[in-house]
Amino acid sequence: MPLISHFYGILIYLYKEIGGHHNEPHIHIKYNEYEMSMTLDGEIVKIKGLE
Repeated sequence: MPLISHFYGILIYLYKEIGGHHNEPHIHIKYNEYEMSMTLDGEIVKIKGLE
């Protein structure tokens, strides 16, 4: 999973999975113990760490 950007401690990774279980391209954003998955259209798929 390549790191495509980082700023102020926020890391952004791009997932490209061919023939896998993901339905569409998306990115993962990580900051400390928080993580969010978001489609390239801006739809939030999953948020971890806010429970």
